[in-house]
Amino acid sequence: WSPSHAERNLHHNRERYSNREVQGRFDSQLMPDGRSAGYELFFDDLRQGHEPNWSREQALANLRSNQERYPGKPIVACFDGQPLP
Repeated sequence: WSPSHAERNLHHNRERYSNREVQGRFDSQLMPDGRSAGYELFFDDLRQGHEPNWSREQALANLRSNQERYPGKPIVACFDGQPLP
């Protein structure tokens, strides 16, 4: 699917199942086991960034910088599909 097709499908399912929490995720790059490749940053459970070529150290630095810059927001990140501390 294209990103726009995935977004339309998500919107459709949110309307169809309005009594449930419906979330979506579009991964343009996946590792062989299906996990997302690289760094992903989420604000309020919405993916805000994806850097497939960053190192783990770059990802941690960016996560910490965003957490310091926006202390009141729930900000989390993953690297190669695994949550970062």
